[in-house]
Amino acid sequence: MIGDQSDYNFLHQVIQQSSEAFDIVIDDGSHRIAHQLKSFDFLFPKMSDHGIYVIEDTGGCVGDYDLRTVNSLKTIIDNIMYWPYGLEPRNWSHLSSFPNETSWIAKNVIGIAFYRWIVFVMRGRNPQDNPFLTPLPTKRMV
Repeated sequence: MIGDQSDYNFLHQVIQQSSEAFDIVIDDGSHRIAHQLKSFDFLFPKMSDHGIYVIEDTGGCVGDYDLRTVNSLKTIIDNIMYWPYGLEPRNWSHLSSFPNETSWIAKNVIGIAFYRWIVFVMRGRNPQDNPFLTPLPTKRMV
């Protein structure tokens, strides 16, 4: 489909015409900062659980000398690294889910990679997709 990536109606039509959630989205659109962020905010939550969202042509190569798109996406790092208040650090390997009040983005982003002029954002179940989690030991009743 060809359309305006800053138009929510157009983005909604793109979603409606797909029979399944997208596994990958590559934003090679207008290269305008507001358009990149608007389409990311709309499309990323509608992707498959383990999708990858790519925004190419970020930064100085498109005139974004202040790195506004990159800096906006960097805020996702705090969500990836979310830590429930009061959880003892020694229990990190048993943290298999977050409290209900945890933000959607903290629960659904597992990684972000920044390269020169391109950013990859990976969806996933945080913290469940952490391969280093171990189940809590169970007590045996004798």
